[in-house]
Amino acid sequence: MKQPLILLALAALAGPTYGFTFESQEPLPTSRVIVRFVEDTPSPMFMAAEGAVPLRMLGESPKWWLFETGSVADAQRLTAELQNSPRVAFAAVDTYVYNQRDAFVPNDPYYPPVSGSSGQWHLFNTMVAGRDINVVGAWNRDITGAGVFAGAVDDGAEHTHPDLNPNFSLTNSFDFGGNDADPMPGTSDFHGTAVLGLIGARGGNGVGVTGVAPFANTFMLRIDFGVSTASDFIDACAYRSTVSNPLLKVKNHSYGPTSTFTTDSGERAAMEDSAAAGTIHTRSAGNARNSSSEDSNRHEVRNSPWTIAVTALGSNGRFASYSSYGAHAVCTTPSSSTGFLGLLTTDRAGSNGYNGSNTFPDENYTTGFGGTSGAAPIAAGVFTLMKQVNPQADVRFARHLVARTAKVVDATDASQTSDGGWKTNAAGYKFNPNYGFGLLDADALTQAAAAWKRVTTSASESAGTVNVAAAIPDGIPAGITRTWTVANPGLVEAVMIRLNVTHTYRGDIQAYITSPSGTRHRIINSAASDSANNFNMRFSANGFWGEQAQGTWSIQLVDTDLAELGTWNSFAPTVYTGTLQRDLVGHVDLLDFSGTVAGRPVTVELVPTGGGSSLVFTPTLDAGGIFTIPVSVSGNYDVFVKASHWLRKQVNLDFSSANVNLDVDLINGDADGDNEVGSGDLSLLSGAFLTSSGDPGYLEAADLDGDGEIGSSDLSILSANFLIAGD
Repeated sequence: MKQPLILLALAALAGPTYGFTFESQEPLPTSRVIVRFVEDTPSPMFMAAEGAVPLRMLGESPKWWLFETGSVADAQRLTAELQNSPRVAFAAVDTYVYNQRDAFVPNDPYYPPVSGSSGQWHLFNTMVAGRDINVVGAWNRDITGAGVFAGAVDDGAEHTHPDLNPNFSLTNSFDFGGNDADPMPGTSDFHGTAVLGLIGARGGNGVGVTGVAPFANTFMLRIDFGVSTASDFIDACAYRSTVSNPLLKVKNHSYGPTSTFTTDSGERAAMEDSAAAGTIHTRSAGNARNSSSEDSNRHEVRNSPWTIAVTALGSNGRFASYSSYGAHAVCTTPSSSTGFLGLLTTDRAGSNGYNGSNTFPDENYTTGFGGTSGAAPIAAGVFTLMKQVNPQADVRFARHLVARTAKVVDATDASQTSDGGWKTNAAGYKFNPNYGFGLLDADALTQAAAAWKRVTTSASESAGTVNVAAAIPDGIPAGITRTWTVANPGLVEAVMIRLNVTHTYRGDIQAYITSPSGTRHRIINSAASDSANNFNMRFSANGFWGEQAQGTWSIQLVDTDLAELGTWNSFAPTVYTGTLQRDLVGHVDLLDFSGTVAGRPVTVELVPTGGGSSLVFTPTLDAGGIFTIPVSVSGNYDVFVKASHWLRKQVNLDFSSANVNLDVDLINGDADGDNEVGSGDLSLLSGAFLTSSGDPGYLEAADLDGDGEIGSSDLSILSANFLIAGD
């Protein structure tokens, strides 16, 4: 019975199997036999006489059975005999079958580099390895966005396009500009068609290009950017993505305010309501580098912890020439940059689009698209793949996965906008406001989505509004600092802080937050061209991810220039906490016990293999001896399980999947709880011998069989296990 071990060894030698075939490998035989009988009710004696033990019916059919023999040779011998029996219609040795998923492989002509084009380099970069979103690995596991509704709030989509129409859901689209059900763009609206192609152009159809999620169900919520009102944007954010109708799972927003310190509170609130219902919103960080709006943390609608702000990475491996940045940034994806490659995507048919001004040979496509408008929908496509893997994933879950799996790019970045370059915080996470946590890695992120089950319920702690009412020292680097305390423990997800400042030239202000662990991040960069006055707005910071929230935090304001004066009126901080979880599902068999199992507690201790701090849980069993514990650990752990008068059992578990299973049998007889069966247990049992539940002197810990009385059966159990010690 060593076939499973052989199979594992072969798999280990072969390495990753996705994307490869096994045509040259022979099926590996087992000691089991598959049989289809002619009769519906075969005689058990017939197979028993052949030395076969029935294991189970197959497909709940009384004709199909699986039998166990003593060896592979016995299975082969029995199969040959059964094939000649008039009572048997089919017989075969059961084998390990080398099947694999039918992976998605693009056959779209513009996906690879072609004459005059670098192809869809953002998906698979054949020029510089690593400067893409590494989506091929996810496709090789047949993760294509199938079944997920993903789309955009934008200026419409030419959904009759041959690369958009196969995936497009007109039923789930709407035109908020024209107040009708068809989101076809206006004459001068090109943007949304290109955006939607990046998310979900149909791949594998031998036409044009492929989207990141080539089999997603796509939609368009059209906004007329020239005349739409605030209520239109609110409506589009909430449309079919609230608690009452959470159908649309991923929405991209490649637009934003044109001025700084904008609140957009209505759209932000609608987006947060939608996110709470499970919709993931991606947002372009903005194209305002070298202007007063370059720090897009100054836009409240972009800096919400309930969205994902995306910056742009040029094909040269650095932030795009226009890309905005900020402490709120979550990730970066490839896009255009001055002097470098643009994105290849769908375009309006003929010359009525971006391709009217560039030279791509097929006018239904364009290489003239980019900006963070192109970066954000690429991210939306990645999160569509994530939703296929884990339909319960929400925006917090997505942000956790990005923090864990995104790749550092431009490692030596020392630009002024980088706030000192890449910083590694006390929890080991790297952050740079030009790139957030780094370049999205679709393969790694979707694998992580399968390995984790959920994120804990969101928790937060606010200090309320803290009055400062103090002048900000003019042109002094030390500025002015205040502190606040977080009382409750938890692992940081994001920090949100409202700052109320009166200043005659608000572009002079910089602000920094320092965590209890000593990590310091800038949350507002100064902007010499922002000459307006005053602000009262919320800002966010992601660079403290995973650190311990409990302790003293500080906030520092610096006036970077002379002459203009200001006052810091107040601040209101909130720290959000949470972590990923997977389930430890245990089955405990309490040996030699006939009493009630349901409600009985067990102690489960998790100790990192090789040493480290332990975690202790005390779940109760159900009637079948089952318990479930949500845990937030990764890697190998030694797990110790102990119930009251049973010995402790140790097993080693690998916490690398969403559900980790534990199955243990516990040996009975440890009445005194010292993790061995010995004289102390015998003494307790003897002292309570012949007593029943309710009697004076009855000791439940000595009632080993759980029948409510202490007698010869309990003594037999103790004797059988005498001198045995637990792990």
